[in-house]
Amino acid sequence: MGVEDVDLDRGARYQADRLGLALITKRASLGRLKQLNRPAVVKLVGSDGESFYATLKAMDDSSVSLVIGGSVRQVALSQLMQHWFGEYGMLWKPPETFSKVVRPVMKMNWFPGWSSQCR
Repeated sequence: MGVEDVDLDRGARYQADRLGLALITKRASLGRLKQLNRPAVVKLVGSDGESFYATLKAMDDSSVSLVIGGSVRQVALSQLMQHWFGEYGMLWKPPETFSKVVRPVMKMNWFPGWSSQCR
């Protein structure tokens, strides 16, 4: 699964801004989060259908450590996968001169025919 942008709760962005941090939100696989090797805020859906957020603090081959409501809980990967659909966010400290995220608007083929010769 690739990585794509998602929109987490506005409250999370507001809290990040108040702390001088930026929140980047994406959708990815658990394997990708393991590769990033950073704490992440994950959006979970409870058995009642209500969404809530937890901090994914650590991960091994069979379980994750989640912080939910101030309590740390060890959760089996199989259980996590029943409630997580790939949405996550990561906080980061932007440099002082940072103004906004630059996103690609469209793909440009600067060298026509060049990319087909490189395969």
